Amino acid sequence: MRTPEEQEKWREHFKQSNANLALEGMLMDEHDLADQEKVITGEWTVDEYLEESRRQAHELEHLRRGVQ
Repeated sequence: MRTPEEQEKWREHFKQSNANLALEGMLMDEHDLADQEKVITGEWTVDEYLEESRRQAHELEHLRRGVQ
């Protein structure tokens, strides 16, 4: 688990990243924010977060193709 100071640094990092993504029209949903919180607290590593993000993106793309 991360110290409160480390958690604050990670929260600021994600806040900035999410703001930049929002400028590009990519908004984080509650699942994204929950996954980010796992990194903030130290439950997940960054690699685990990226792996889950890729898995979700792949699943979404697969669903989109199935709808077409």
